[in-house]
Formats: sequence, C-alpha cells, structure tokens
Amino acid sequence: MSLSRKITVKKAAPQLNYDVLIDNQPDGTVKATLLGLPNYQSVGATEEEALNNLIQIMQQRKPEIVTLEIEYTEEAEHPWMKFAGMFKDDTQFDEVMNHIEEYRRELDAEMEDYYKQIDEWNKQNDAEIDEYAKKFTGGDRIAAMIQKSLFDESIKANKNVEDKILCVY
Repeated sequence: MSLSRKITVKKAAPQLNYDVLIDNQPDGTVKATLLGLPNYQSVGATEEEALNNLIQIMQQRKPEIVTLEIEYTEEAEHPWMKFAGMFKDDTQFDEVMNHIEEYRRELDAEMEDYYKQIDEWNKQNDAEIDEYAKKFTGGDRIAAMIQKSLFDESIKANKNVEDKILCVY
C-alpha cells in the first residue's frame, strides 16, 4: 500500500491559549506544566512567576503546531469483502441455506414447546402454592412456598427410604 503525504503547515497566531496544570510543591514553590506537553514545565516562587517562566520557555523554544494530513492512494478494503459473492454460482448454496432455515425452525419449535411446558409447570405450581396457602398458612404465599418446599423435600426423603426398604425385601 503506497501512501502519499500531504502536510499542511499552519503558522501559530501571535497569541495561543494553552491549558496549564498548576501544582503547589511541598517546598512551597509552584510548578506549572503545559498539559499535553510534559516537557514544558517551569517552577516559581508564586503561580504568577511559574506561569511567566513557562511563557519565556515557550517563547525561547518557539514550538510550531502543524496539522498532518495523510491521503491514502488506494481504498482500504473491508476484510470480509474478499468473501462477498463467493457462492454466487454454487448450485448447492440454496440447498444449504434451506437446510439451515429448516433446522432453525425445528429449534424454534422445540424451544416453544419447552417454554409452554415451563409455563404449564409454573401455573400448576402457583395453583398448588395458592391451595397450600389457603389450607396451612392463612393465605401467606411466601410462608406457603417455604413450607411446601420443605414438605416436598421430606416426601423425597421418605420416597428414598421406602425405595431402600423395598430393595432390602
């Protein structure tokens, strides 16, 4: 890739504005630093002296600010563009796409069935909790959920014990 460079030099105006960091030092002096240009620093007994020293440094060094514009002679190609259209004459491409779409529809149908099962289970569970709340906790759903959970666990534990007893006999 070849590049051509175009440099546009803008001469600095007689007066430029700079952001300066004023930092009070432990020894009582004041340090002034030109933000973005850490090599341009000065120290003075006061803030005014530090700033005046910084101005003198800038005037002595006479830095220039230039704008560099780089023109590219060739367009940068997107990395995926080399693959664009690579299957345009492939007779099996449409068939592959149809298989992909069919598989996606199958997965979507399976997920829809799964979500319906979860919804049905949630409805059943909510009904059981409501019934349990009415019978045992005076309508308190949270207490009913806790008690039902404990009850279900004890049923499982008893089932395991029964299974073990049946295996012994």
